[in-house]
Amino acid sequence: MDIEEILYIQGCGMRDRILGLTPAENPVLQQRLRTPEHRSDLVSAWEFGWAIEDAIRRTRLPITELSLVGAC
Repeated sequence: MDIEEILYIQGCGMRDRILGLTPAENPVLQQRLRTPEHRSDLVSAWEFGWAIEDAIRRTRLPITELSLVGAC
């Protein structure tokens, strides 16, 4: 597996989080892949992408709070 494949799958995880999928709906889990290790790596890459997008969405401030940032 190369870095491009990992980044692509991470991007898929981010996109799927935006679309509302949950970690249990990871589409990589349903694919038949070359080896168990390859599958495990792709599952982890998707979950990492999903978690990044989830963290971004959880830490976004509402508009009213954004106007207060840097107002000190």
